[in-house]
Amino acid sequence: MDPDDVRKPRSARRLGVWMAVIVIAAALPVLAQASFLSRVSTLLWLASMPLCVLGCAMLAKELAARRASRQDLD
Repeated sequence: MDPDDVRKPRSARRLGVWMAVIVIAAALPVLAQASFLSRVSTLLWLASMPLCVLGCAMLAKELAARRASRQDLD
């Protein structure tokens, strides 16, 4: 590997974004119980699980990539 071709470290912002997706997705069923969201309650329930799974998968991917980039720098 060329010393000039050093990768930039993985952004912590992406980790925060995927953690926020997980938290928001986990809150969707609670929001579905609110009376003012009764028209979209089924949609909120159905969207919560895929968003949680997506957030966890992408968070794991980012953590693995971050760990790999740190090992490359050592």
